[in-house]
Amino acid sequence: MFKLSAVFCLALTVLPEPVHAQCETEISGPIAVAGASSVGRLVGAWMDAYKSECGFEGGNETISIETGRGSSDGASRVCGDTIRSDPVHIGGTVRTLNPGEATSENDWQYECTRSTRTLLQVEVASEGISMATSLTGNAATCISNLGGLTFDQLRWIFSSYDENQLAESGWSPNSVPNSDNNPSTHLWSELDGFCPEEEIDIAYPDNGATDLLFRELIFQGVDETFAADRGGTVANATSNAELVQFLLENGNGLSFFELAYVIADIDQESINLVSINDGEEYIKPGALSFHDSTYPMARRLYMYLHDDEESLASTSSLIEFGLSSAGDVAVKSVGLWPLDDWEKLVMRTRIQTPSGIPWSSITESCGPDGSISIAGSSTVFPLARLWAELYNMGCPQMEFTVEGGGSSTGAGRVCGNPSRGTPVDIGDMSREWKDSEATQVQGYIYECLEPGDTARSATQIDVAIDGLTVAVKEGGAAWECVQILGGLTPDQLRWIYSDYTDSELEKTGWDPLSLKNSDRNSQTHLWSELDDTCERIEIRIAGADDRSGTYEYFLEAILVDHGNGETFDTSRPGFGYENSELDEVLVEYISEFAEAISYFGYSYYYANRASLSAVAIANSDGNYILPNAETIGDGTYNPLARRIYMNLYNDDASLERTSHFVEFALSNPATVAATGYVAIPEEDATEMLNRMKGVPEETSAGTSIQTFLAVYFSVGISLFFSKC
Repeated sequence: MFKLSAVFCLALTVLPEPVHAQCETEISGPIAVAGASSVGRLVGAWMDAYKSECGFEGGNETISIETGRGSSDGASRVCGDTIRSDPVHIGGTVRTLNPGEATSENDWQYECTRSTRTLLQVEVASEGISMATSLTGNAATCISNLGGLTFDQLRWIFSSYDENQLAESGWSPNSVPNSDNNPSTHLWSELDGFCPEEEIDIAYPDNGATDLLFRELIFQGVDETFAADRGGTVANATSNAELVQFLLENGNGLSFFELAYVIADIDQESINLVSINDGEEYIKPGALSFHDSTYPMARRLYMYLHDDEESLASTSSLIEFGLSSAGDVAVKSVGLWPLDDWEKLVMRTRIQTPSGIPWSSITESCGPDGSISIAGSSTVFPLARLWAELYNMGCPQMEFTVEGGGSSTGAGRVCGNPSRGTPVDIGDMSREWKDSEATQVQGYIYECLEPGDTARSATQIDVAIDGLTVAVKEGGAAWECVQILGGLTPDQLRWIYSDYTDSELEKTGWDPLSLKNSDRNSQTHLWSELDDTCERIEIRIAGADDRSGTYEYFLEAILVDHGNGETFDTSRPGFGYENSELDEVLVEYISEFAEAISYFGYSYYYANRASLSAVAIANSDGNYILPNAETIGDGTYNPLARRIYMNLYNDDASLERTSHFVEFALSNPATVAATGYVAIPEEDATEMLNRMKGVPEETSAGTSIQTFLAVYFSVGISLFFSKC
């Protein structure tokens, strides 16, 4: 509930810092798990890690794992279906439940169809496969011409079935348009006439888990398996290293890896990752397509927990450990990929573990029924998404639409600018307002200008502190150079990104000594120019596009003569300036190119820190500082630390909804940490709530909140004193 008084008392919910491996929360049984084998493998890894980390000496009496019969068995038994076998506490699946098993109105609380049991859905990890070839050779050339491979093509390549058997079990002959109808050969040219008439050599892992997943995704026949007798090579490898070596030595070869290995460990400069067709387009494997669930050969793993107090007392402690840092190590050890930290917070909250958000913190903030629309900065998007999901959990009568688009989109849509899209209740921004967008009144009220709706205004609310992060690929040429240098200075960053010549830079305050080994050619920007021990390779530059507040902030902080025309160099030889409104695209770009450098919000670095390296930046005291919660919060990470904002539409009906939502958000700083940002100080959060209370009764734009004050004063004052 939004509360009004002369001064607000902000009831902050501070969650306990998750103890390493959650050893203070004992996993006690009995806990019975059934269902998909991938989930069983995960639970086994969790328990091994728990024994190792916490000194646990219990045995099978704590957890019994009866997996291998598939998702249907897990769903049936957690619903208490005794026809299959004994009921269990956790049903593991690789899919969501279907209506014949259980139904849900919110996609996480389920009611079993054939029993009175209720379930809680917890996402626990992801698994996937990435197809790969060598960088050069017949395989890479053919697949490049095709754009990628389809499931049917993969099946034909790897299956023990001949084409007649394949067709009888759903395979489309159109996937191999140039078939020679010879089951003993599988040529690249059979896939496309432009491909070479060379036999396709295949290799697959013999580790049980990855090849099983391939079978489940690709093979359809009852006795279908991997081909063993071919005209070309068929290799069975016992390690990822053997598969990589097979591809490096074989230009006709095709193989696959678990996606976790591809994201975290594989050198993408040595092998070529193959795009897979999802039925409409070819999707390349990687962190972006993995996390947004668009990559066709990846899937989530679920645990459905019996929603019973006694049962949850045991199973929630298992989940709490599994979602810890030690649990993450265990997840990766069996070829799976852990959830992002913000997703973990959502899952902990669903089952109310000690480090989840307490229900009372959400439900006491619920406002009236309705909807809230949010759009704008990609930097603010992770916060908005998390807050909306958590708030909707406890306040299901509130529906959310959360979109990105950049800060300019956020400003335009909260102002009702038709060229930016439909109007929204909240416009997210990672920069201040521009004079062309709105007129500032009373410090934090902004009255919209044309082409926006001049009858609209917005209240600016600080929601977090971000450290704009400069990042490179871990272990690449850019990373090696930065390690030699110790970090980068603002002058070095300026030289890397600016469209100014060295002479123009020097005339506008740039220090030429920041470039130790200049080749005196302003058309080139080589890593070796920063230091002669760095690799002599052109620097690929990437970053936000001009609709983004991140773009504006970097421009102002680093390209210091931007007022006179200095900007990002879009004419770099061969590469230009790779820019996008989506930070995920930038993460993907530097993951692909070892010589690339980019910048984006700290949240996106934090979510991809396993494969990226943040660059230390020299601050105003001359010290090289890495971005983290402490340095961003205390201001030592300068000049790239900044506030990020939500701008609330000043309308009675809209504020009745958004004020409750923002109060919940600011009262739970743990949610900010889960996205990688830094919470604003408590006194600042209190001031932000006072801003919502203190919107003038009538601005010159004609926005009145007298009704809003009258509605909430009588009920709000009592709640205020009860909390304070």
